[in-house]
Amino acid sequence: MSLWATVQGISISKLQFEDMLPEYINMNVAESVLFAGKAVSVLRNPHPGYQSQDTVHQQQMPRLPQRLQGRGPLLDVELLEDALLPQSESDKIEAMLHDLKDSSEFHRGSFACTMDSIRTIAARHLWQLIVVRADLIGHLKALKDYFLLAKGDFFQVID
Repeated sequence: MSLWATVQGISISKLQFEDMLPEYINMNVAESVLFAGKAVSVLRNPHPGYQSQDTVHQQQMPRLPQRLQGRGPLLDVELLEDALLPQSESDKIEAMLHDLKDSSEFHRGSFACTMDSIRTIAARHLWQLIVVRADLIGHLKALKDYFLLAKGDFFQVID
């Protein structure tokens, strides 16, 4: 039995997951909920070693005289600290979930639509984190250049 997901430290297979679902929630919606939950968890609780590019940039900036610190938008520390999941997006997700909770009846369609919207928000921010900020394409290109000898540097050293 292959592992399909780990939820709160408990590893489960897809078959076990299907057995735990209420019959009115289909597997696609359940997978959206699982993905969105994991993604939001990663974005809200980053690894302790994570440093945003803005924080790294701020640490590399020379110290300014005290009278100049905090002046202008470029020196505002609050603007430099960019959250992985901005508070506005968290508030939007929370509002969508409250709307679901406050409705008098459960509607599959609105539930699926809400979960899809949350999944889209989470996926967009993960894309920004992994592909844009962490420069995934650049790292993949570097691996290609080294391991697949795209530039031939490694081969020339061996020769």
